[in-house]
Amino acid sequence: MYSELLEFLVCPKCKHALHLTIDEGKDDEIITGTVFCNDNHRFQIRNGVVDFNSVEQEFANNWSELHKEYENDYDKVDQEIQSRMPELLKQQQKLVIEKFKDFLIKQKPNFVLDIATGRGDLIRALLEDTDPNINYICTDLSYDVLMYDRLKLKKRYPNKRINFIACDASNLPIRNNSMDAVISFYGIANMADKTVGGIKDAKRVLKKNASLLNSVMYVEENSEAQKIIEESFKEYGINGFSFFTEPNIRDTYKEGSFPQMTIEVVAEGIGEYNELDLVPVEGHWYALAIIDSKK
Repeated sequence: MYSELLEFLVCPKCKHALHLTIDEGKDDEIITGTVFCNDNHRFQIRNGVVDFNSVEQEFANNWSELHKEYENDYDKVDQEIQSRMPELLKQQQKLVIEKFKDFLIKQKPNFVLDIATGRGDLIRALLEDTDPNINYICTDLSYDVLMYDRLKLKKRYPNKRINFIACDASNLPIRNNSMDAVISFYGIANMADKTVGGIKDAKRVLKKNASLLNSVMYVEENSEAQKIIEESFKEYGINGFSFFTEPNIRDTYKEGSFPQMTIEVVAEGIGEYNELDLVPVEGHWYALAIIDSKK
């Protein structure tokens, strides 16, 4: 964590401002310490990550278990995931990332919040090709994945000041009207039954006229693929959720208080076998799209 982050942080429990104590720092970065509010809600800074005690999802990416499986070799985890992804999908994802780059180059934001950073595929690409003065704040439910992201990014970009927050994106510890942009590389869809809450909270932290830019993958409405996806969620006790057809996505954004939004299809295809992801569904049509919604 870097000290400039403090002015944007609020307590996720009471929404009051946070204060900071530093136990260990290096090169202006706070490695260990504590943030706390006047109501004495306290949260630790560990390995440079502000940890708001969020818990990983059982049904989605359980990063801590995956890293244990690979003995905390995060490079090996990345290589394994890439090796299992269909080649067409890899190329299509690169096209989606280019859309994020174009957006940030055009908008020239100062502070950008990345929701559900995951393994950092998007943030790594953005650090290569966007304004070096952009301040990125990476968030994820998983403290573990952010800890490894920080190590990877510090190694590759030692002079970049990137902040990492382990938190629930439907209850962001970020003050109102403070972000110049919020972005998410498929992360909002992975929030499942918290998706509406995540969209609402993204709007809350955005400045007026600023955008939430989110990538999505969807299938045809009333298709067998939609049924397969919804049945999979039901296995984890999540009923009635669907963010995987265009009408469902539009309805979810309206419920999340974003009535004005545009969906741009970037690529489409027929799903290939992919043991790592539920979507795309093998043998069924899918589209990759970018959603731009302004506050």
